[in-house]
Amino acid sequence: MGILLAIVAIILTYLLTGLFVIYNVTKRLFKPKPLREISAYFERIAVAIDILGNVSGDEFWNDTMKKGYGYEFGRYETISDALSQNNTNGTLSKGGKLLKWLLNKIDKNHIN
Repeated sequence: MGILLAIVAIILTYLLTGLFVIYNVTKRLFKPKPLREISAYFERIAVAIDILGNVSGDEFWNDTMKKGYGYEFGRYETISDALSQNNTNGTLSKGGKLLKWLLNKIDKNHIN
């Protein structure tokens, strides 16, 4: 059942996301602070995509971003949350340290 639900969710997401984004951005253009509204909307989308990436890529992230005994990726949280846990625990692999460095270049102190 889980496979069928995932397939339906993926199909609906790809079919409808463009329409949803156009509708939501257009609606927010007429609000008092449109740029703030639009930015917050896209931030929520980014977090949702990040969580999906963490859940769907759990084995990849576990094999490439942490040492064998580190905090597990794949939980319902962002990749950054799992990276932060491994950083705190001292269990980031070289790949994890590289991704941490990249994220901190984009967003200062993104991973503490």
